[in-house]
Amino acid sequence: LRFREATITSFVREACKPLRTAGLEAGLDCFSPCLARSVGQDLRALGETGDWIKVMSYGRALGPAGLPFELAGLAGYLVNAAGHTEADALAILSRATGLRLPPTLEALRHHGLAAEEVGREVRRGVAATSAALLAGLEAVDLAGVCETTPERLQQDLLADQAAQPAGLSISWDLMDIPERNLRALRSSWMS
Repeated sequence: LRFREATITSFVREACKPLRTAGLEAGLDCFSPCLARSVGQDLRALGETGDWIKVMSYGRALGPAGLPFELAGLAGYLVNAAGHTEADALAILSRATGLRLPPTLEALRHHGLAAEEVGREVRRGVAATSAALLAGLEAVDLAGVCETTPERLQQDLLADQAAQPAGLSISWDLMDIPERNLRALRSSWMS
């Protein structure tokens, strides 16, 4: 893991040099802190390389980097390859990540993580890096991938704001963000 982190950090440092020469900032999209190390991302070292980091602490996304997707995949491994029960696998992952996980894989996949758990991950990200940290906020509504209601979006926004990141990043394609979610974001942000 240390080799992987060093390799990725070195690569990112080299990739940032031409950006710096051109007078541009380098922003990095990184996994959520509980998963970053497993994919070779050292948030502290990367923070010394980039100008800002956006953590992909997505609490509902059933796609790469989404916490439900990644944690369900790890739980599946613990069940299928290591012989743990589903409940044991979720308990192991809860202890390893420090997150309160839903009681079943079905609930994890269909309901995701509570907004407070997403906020906890953003706080960890803020503490892990010296770079400005942005919280990635799921505002899209894609059936079967990431279903977001205005109410859940407001809960996530409040949890993210409480974590005190340097800013927020409305994540994913604007074309897939319903107008109702953009309105909810605006009213929450302005209040």
